[in-house]
Amino acid sequence: MEEDSQNEQANLENTSLCKYCKQGINTGSIVCHHCGKDQRLFIGTIQFIISSTALVMVVIAGFQTYLAYTQLQDTKRKEEAADKALVQIGSIQKQMLGILADTKASREKIKDQEKLIQAAIQKISLGLCESACNNDPPTAIIGVQN
Repeated sequence: MEEDSQNEQANLENTSLCKYCKQGINTGSIVCHHCGKDQRLFIGTIQFIISSTALVMVVIAGFQTYLAYTQLQDTKRKEEAADKALVQIGSIQKQMLGILADTKASREKIKDQEKLIQAAIQKISLGLCESACNNDPPTAIIGVQN
């Protein structure tokens, strides 16, 4: 019996509790044979830092993905607005070309009318000169009736 109690006391002195599952393990054990967790403080700290860093990186990657998505949507909206503006510019350009063509036709009509007026002025001038030479009244040349 004494031997059993000495063995028990020696076992209690050589055992400690696992930091994670709280089961009895040998004092010098690096890994708990119950839960498989590393008992060294430094390794646990490194594992925590690594897992925390990985979590932060996942959050940052998610945020960057969100930013890229919103920028893509904004670019699409701007592109659609630019396309609409180009269509409007094309329509305005067609209207301006129509106005330009109308203006050109109007100028041609005005030039034709100027030529007719100049011809009439020359005819009147010649008629006045002839009537002065013939002593005719000027109203007869212009076509005014008394």
